[in-house]
Amino acid sequence: MNGLLLTGATGFLGREVLTRYLERTDRTVYALVRAPDRELADERLREGLRSEVDAAHAASPQVVAVAGDIQAPDLGLEEDERDALAEDVGDIVHVAA
Repeated sequence: MNGLLLTGATGFLGREVLTRYLERTDRTVYALVRAPDRELADERLREGLRSEVDAAHAASPQVVAVAGDIQAPDLGLEEDERDALAEDVGDIVHVAA
């Protein structure tokens, strides 16, 4: 369990927290992003990073966007995706504005 699940990564404070993690650790950071699918979640996350930090962080394979919703039951994730995250995530950081 080496991964970290971060909520709120697309907000101002969440982007700052994500950037600091990327600077200080080699852990995989799974960012829960409100979006209908993984592709749109990834696009939304990386666009926010590009506007706030350098391109290296925006392109980092260390960041994995996860399409979901903090307010939905089971974070809006399918059972297999929840199970895969549970196998790798050791810590959860919830950033709220």
